[in-house]
Amino acid sequence: MKTKTNIIEVSSDLATKLVENQIGELATWVNTLDGSECFTEQAQDLFNEIYDIVQNALEQHTNQ
Repeated sequence: MKTKTNIIEVSSDLATKLVENQIGELATWVNTLDGSECFTEQAQDLFNEIYDIVQNALEQHTNQ
């Protein structure tokens, strides 16, 4: 299922770039207590919305 994996990866990459572009890199990321980096709450909400849109569009194009 390489195509499904590729769609997930591309969807995630595109959604991340669009979130960073829309709200800015500084408002997108926050450092956690364990030293890792994750989305702010606002960025996560926006990512979820954009990811769904991108993934659906890519799946539609691969199913044609």
